[in-house]
Amino acid sequence: MKKTLPIIYSIILLLMIACQGETKQAPKAEATEVEEVNILEDLSTKIEKDTTDGSLYYQRANAYLNEKDVSSAADDILKAMELEPKNGKYYQLASEILLKINDSESAINMLRRGLNIQPFNIPMRLEIAKLYLITKDYKSCEKNLNTVLNFDDVNAEAYFYKGMLHKEQNEPEEMIEDFKQAVQFDPDNLESHMQLGLHYASQKNPLAVAHFDNVIRIDDTSLEAYYGKALFYQSNDDYATAKKIYKQINAKFPPYYNSFYNIGWMLFQEDSTELAQKHFNMSVKAAPSFANGYHMRGLCEEVLGNIEKAIADYEQCLIFNDKHEKALDGLKRLKK
Repeated sequence: MKKTLPIIYSIILLLMIACQGETKQAPKAEATEVEEVNILEDLSTKIEKDTTDGSLYYQRANAYLNEKDVSSAADDILKAMELEPKNGKYYQLASEILLKINDSESAINMLRRGLNIQPFNIPMRLEIAKLYLITKDYKSCEKNLNTVLNFDDVNAEAYFYKGMLHKEQNEPEEMIEDFKQAVQFDPDNLESHMQLGLHYASQKNPLAVAHFDNVIRIDDTSLEAYYGKALFYQSNDDYATAKKIYKQINAKFPPYYNSFYNIGWMLFQEDSTELAQKHFNMSVKAAPSFANGYHMRGLCEEVLGNIEKAIADYEQCLIFNDKHEKALDGLKRLKK
């Protein structure tokens, strides 16, 4: 205990310094926020009655994190670790708190300490593997994932991270096999379905659609899956289906500039210049700094013979991307 606490204090002290100025409580306007405040009040009452229960501080630290009160979460997890220094999950939450201030090195060290206490703790092994992947320590990442799979050879999350590891190392065959293993052992492994969808889409393989549909089945709020599916059809010249999905996106989500832009691009290819121009106009309204939208709107104006408007759009494009070659070319054509 005497040897461990100074290190814990030093790590949390760094966290506390970084968190200075954080708001202690978020506004209570939303229903979920009110519920979280009630949870915090309930836990605080329990802690007042029993200040020796580390699990209560752990629970309240989680509640503070949900409220984005990182400083208070750090206080509570430190107290939990003081009371129960051999509880591995406390180290995992402390690591998560350190990640909130982008201190990945200290987060990894915290997990190492937890694994010294509980070497067979699978959630901690997976978390440290993820951090090694982020920090590009691929050897340590693979070592920890293999340790997990030695104990649990159907662990879908471990296969997902192995897939990401192989993706980082540009090993597509191994990557695909790992993602397939992940969805075999967990058909609802959203991240693996997404990665398979993106990979197959890049190969123009229709299998992409099935994986994007699985993501949507699991989470119908996934803009990335809807967009990936629409882009797949667009890339394979099935404009009718692509437009249909882009329209679904615009109905389901807040106006999404890329949907408007891509519909406009397809309409332009089909010589529906005026309708395309309207969609490019909607794209820059949704994203006022979207350089490509101004360029394509300018190109439509040029085709329609509205030279001054075309010049204005090309110049606006260059404000947001001064190296936009097509806008520069457009100005050269029109300012001869």
